[in-house]
Order: sequence, then structure tokens, then C-alpha cells
Amino acid sequence: MRLIIINDFAEVRGGSDKVVIETVVGWSELGVEVDFVFGGSAVDDRLLGIPGVTLHGLQINPISEDPNRLRAMVNGLWNRQVYASVLALIAERKRQGETVVVHIHCFSKTLSMAVFAAARAEGVICLHTLHDYFAFSPNGVHFDFRAYRILDYHPLSWRTLLHNPDRRSYWHHVYRVFRTALQFRTGLIPEGVDRFIAVSGPSAEFARKYLPEEKVTRIGYPLERPSVQQYEPARQQEVGYVGRISADKGIFLLADAARRANCRLRIVGDGPDREKLVSSYPEVTVTGWRTGDEFESELRRLRVIVLPSLWPETFGLATVEGMARGIPTMVSRLAGSSEMISPGKNGWILSELTVEAIANELIATKDSNLVANFGREARATVDRLESDLFSHLAKTRTVIEESIALRNAAD
Repeated sequence: MRLIIINDFAEVRGGSDKVVIETVVGWSELGVEVDFVFGGSAVDDRLLGIPGVTLHGLQINPISEDPNRLRAMVNGLWNRQVYASVLALIAERKRQGETVVVHIHCFSKTLSMAVFAAARAEGVICLHTLHDYFAFSPNGVHFDFRAYRILDYHPLSWRTLLHNPDRRSYWHHVYRVFRTALQFRTGLIPEGVDRFIAVSGPSAEFARKYLPEEKVTRIGYPLERPSVQQYEPARQQEVGYVGRISADKGIFLLADAARRANCRLRIVGDGPDREKLVSSYPEVTVTGWRTGDEFESELRRLRVIVLPSLWPETFGLATVEGMARGIPTMVSRLAGSSEMISPGKNGWILSELTVEAIANELIATKDSNLVANFGREARATVDRLESDLFSHLAKTRTVIEESIALRNAAD
């Protein structure tokens, strides 16, 4: 089997990128030949010089950073360079007599829907992991950034053009709706994908509302078990948030709540609303993205990790990474990682997403005995899971084999 893995980036710009990089390394360790295609140019050190992995950086800047907006709009719909490059790679691997499987992760920031078209044109097995909802949602999160609520209608219904839920202009919203409609009308999604992989139970349930139920499979993120001793959150003073700084993540609710509860808030991450956050809440510490030892140092400083998402987040990897280190977490009822939380035992589920409700829960974290007990049970929860990298890859291989069998039966 020749596996072609496709993602916007080969560096960590979010939790999904971290997972993709880890899986590329994992497949290599299992002896699977991998072509890793990515839009950018920067490459994570873990990907350099590993056996069986060929890197294909397409040297494409993020669409949002292209100063030529007309070119950005065209490439956002259909990047001809991406299509030609991926098509040629698949064709070359097929000529070598290999069974080719394409696994697409994130595609909206640099690559475009052209990656799906290349896979369909060559008739190879195609998987798509739903790190977000760009497969069927124009803004990727099915969230109204103006009303601060989940959209309650089909993303391609007539209602979607009567209101602008996007953080940008109405015409940008129309462009995104057209892009999503084009994916569906051309048959790239869902017909061109053999299996959609949801990363949590809640996200699978949500995706099945808009994609064929039989095509959606749940495979949870690989959760590493750190070799370090359990951290001591009860000795720390800072409340933490790890992830993208964006309104849909509930980050402004959290900052307000931390101010009301008189808690120090530390944010590890970056995103489109960073400047607004820093100017409105100068008392909040924002570190930017961290990896490796720097990431571990940041986690050691935290008393609790909070994920107050306002949208049906696919998972929320950072909260569970904290749990694995004995840091209790406070998770929105809308986030996929809420399935990991047993309220009153290993963390908190935020059933009411208001400043007052979150502030009250933050005040509860000032009980050091409670934080210590929740932290121990949080780590035990992760330890009981069969969710390491190679379990994850074994499940992915099973999905690939099932997809091949279905194709063969249809032929």
C-alpha cells in the first residue's frame, strides 16, 4: 500500500496539524511508504529524514495571506497547481503498480477542493478526516459569528443566503457558500470520498446530519501517554486555554469569566482574534504556539485547562493532553472531548456557556484538594483508553481495508 497523506501544513499551527505529523511518523515506523503533500514550505523537524516518507511541499502561501485577492479567490475555489501536482503523484504511484490510498486532512487554508478532484480523477480510495466541517459547512464550524450561536439550518439551504454568519463581509460569505455548493454539485463531496473519519462521538453524530451516515466512521485522536510523572496542578495558579484564539472558541467568554473570578488566564496559541483579545484583556498572558519541551513547560504552569467552545468542536485535543498529564479540564458541552469528562470525578462540563456560569466554575477550581483529586482521575481516565498512536493507525488501516473491499465488491 502506498499512502498519500495531504494536509494544509507540515508544521504545527493547531492540534490537527500535530496529529497529522504524528501519524506520518507512525506510518513510517510501521514500514508503510508515505507521500506527504502539504501546501506550505515550513516542515516540522520530526518529519526530516525519516525512512519511507517523501515530502512534497507545494510552496503555497495560505489563501488568507495572498495580497492578490482575486488570485486568492480563484485558488480558494480551485488551485490548478495543487490539482496537477497531486494528480501526477497519484498517477506515478499507480504506474509503479502500488495500491494507492489518499488520506486528506485539512485542505481549506492552502490546497482547495482540488485535492479531492485529483483523487477522484484517478479512481483511488479517498479518506477525509473531519478536523473541521469545511466538507459541508461554508465557514468550517457551522457557527454564526455575529449572533454567537450554532447555525440551526442546513448550510446549503436557501436560508444561508439571507443572513451573513461569517466573521467577514456578506460577499465573503456568499463566496464560501458557492465554494461548498461546488464541492457538492461536482460530486467531490460526499460521492468522491469513500469514508469520512470523525474524531469523536459527538462530531460523528453532528456530521451524520449532513453527510451519508454509512460513510461516517469514528476514530478518535491518538492520545500520547507522557513518560513524565503526573504534574501537580493544585500547586499552580494559572487557568489555561490551549488552542486557536477565535471568538467561536469562547475565548472572550473565558477572559471575561477569569476577570470576574479573579483568576490569572494563560493562553497557549494564536489566531485571528489575538490582537482584539490582548487589547481588551491586557492582564491575559498569550504565549503563541508552543511545541516539544516548551509546550510541556507551559502545561506544568496550569491549574486547569478550559475549552469553552461555542460551536460543535470536533474534539479539543489540548484538554485531553492536559488530562494525560494529570491536569483537570473544563469542557463545553458542545465540544467532542466532553465525552471524556465525568462531572464530579475528573473535570467539569460547561452546560451553560455564559460569563457568570464559567466564572462560578473557575471559582470552584480554587479548592486545591478538588483540583488534585480531579487531576489524578483525569490521568487515570486517559490511561484506561486504548488510544495510543498505533491503535489509532490500526483502526485507520481497518477502514482502508474495508473501503478497498467495498470497491472490489462493487466492481
